[in-house]
Amino acid sequence: MIDLYWNEFTSRWQLCPAPFPNNVTYNMNDVVDVSWNNQNYQCQPSLSTENIISIFNAYIRNTNTNLDANFIQILLNLKSINYEKSNRTLTLENIYKPSDPNNYNIGNTTLNDTVTSLGSFIFTPQVLEQYQQDAVGTMGMNVKPGDKSNEVNSTQAISKFYNQSSILLPTIDTVLLTEYKRVMVSVVSNQLVNSARLYQFTSDDKNTIFFNDTIPSVVHTTDTNDAELYCQTLFNAYNSSGVDVALFNNISLTSAFRFIVDNEDHPFTPDELARYIRCGYSALLNSTYTQFNVSYNASESVADKLVGSSLWSWSDGQPIVINNTISNNQNDTLSNGTTEERANNVAYNCVVLTESGWSMSNCYERHVIACQNESSRNDWKLEKTNKRNYFEIDKDDCPEGYIFSLPRSSTEMLSLITTAKQQNVEYPIWIDLNDITVQGCFVSGGPYAQCPYQRTITTNKFVRMIAPSFVVGVVVLALMFLEKAFRTNPIQTNRKRYWKKAIQEYYEKNDYEGVP
Repeated sequence: MIDLYWNEFTSRWQLCPAPFPNNVTYNMNDVVDVSWNNQNYQCQPSLSTENIISIFNAYIRNTNTNLDANFIQILLNLKSINYEKSNRTLTLENIYKPSDPNNYNIGNTTLNDTVTSLGSFIFTPQVLEQYQQDAVGTMGMNVKPGDKSNEVNSTQAISKFYNQSSILLPTIDTVLLTEYKRVMVSVVSNQLVNSARLYQFTSDDKNTIFFNDTIPSVVHTTDTNDAELYCQTLFNAYNSSGVDVALFNNISLTSAFRFIVDNEDHPFTPDELARYIRCGYSALLNSTYTQFNVSYNASESVADKLVGSSLWSWSDGQPIVINNTISNNQNDTLSNGTTEERANNVAYNCVVLTESGWSMSNCYERHVIACQNESSRNDWKLEKTNKRNYFEIDKDDCPEGYIFSLPRSSTEMLSLITTAKQQNVEYPIWIDLNDITVQGCFVSGGPYAQCPYQRTITTNKFVRMIAPSFVVGVVVLALMFLEKAFRTNPIQTNRKRYWKKAIQEYYEKNDYEGVP
């Protein structure tokens, strides 16, 4: 999140909350003391948005691969360095307004110029509009009614549900791996003061940057109760008759960004951060954290403290790699299933839902199965009496219209946790996620789902692959051996004997001694 100030004296965007006086000489790289509206600030005159954008550019280019690429959101708070023009403000203009605007090169004159150096990596409103047009044109074309060969699969079911959203948005993998976009710029707060020198948004601004009329953004702070009340509503969205699925579905289909910002009075704690993330908020660290009596901005130590709580999916410290070996204390370390089954089969490659999030578990343990409604993504069924190990789970284990699945958003995750709470189901619960085929590559679709970027070859498959070539090679070698062993050529044999005899007679007639 960046605070951008429209300087009405220079008609440029800057990072410093105060204008720089012209009657003071200073080094552009020094940190100087400035004041405005009875507030004192320390600013570096040469620091501009170009410096920040260059850091983003370097990061994007260094991680521009299918495995490392991720999505960045740049949030802008627009504010004004404003003054009311009158006879009394002529002195201010003489102090802060440059006599030659061409000599004042810090900052940009438009918002578009501020971020344009990101180039083709920007996900813009124009890209979104084109995606929406293409998506609407292809909806329903892949599935024909009554054609069982084209039954809706899980991916199509997800698309069908979320295509009902208030604003049709692409998935993150579409943005990164199809559109090849890495960054999105949004104005989340517009506090520009209405004056004769007010900044006028250009068409280029609106074609590059998202405003609230395109995709709404909600920003809450930790010193208010707004975010907490919202979370309480979701955590308590159930009663004796069931879970309020309609509420969760409405949130899932309402396209908006939700942000929570901490401050000096109410910094994030790990538990609070996890709670906000679970409710669908994106957290922004804005507080100064103190450790060992030394104050500093959010850094590696703070990140280490909070990163475990920053995911709505995995529990703190997960996923972890566990050796698939038999423990000496099996009866204590492995729960559920028979003792014989647990002793003979250990595979910590499957994922369960616990109260704190996703965790790795032994695939041979028996747990309740998470069954999700194909047409209503926040409707879950949990049968207490239907416990299976991961390899036994079949599509018939879920009621009609439900499939063995996993939460794909924070809202789906919260609705599943709420369902477990409402039905008093004990954790852990199986979800459709594993890294059985390739360690560290988590996929859904059952135990035989393939990793999309690293294919596995089993021993049987490898034997079947090389068997035809091996058989052909053996046959060719056998034929070559038989040809060498049994082939005779009388003409060639007689020819060799004739030349041997002729050469011998020649040497007898011309018997040289030494070198001829």
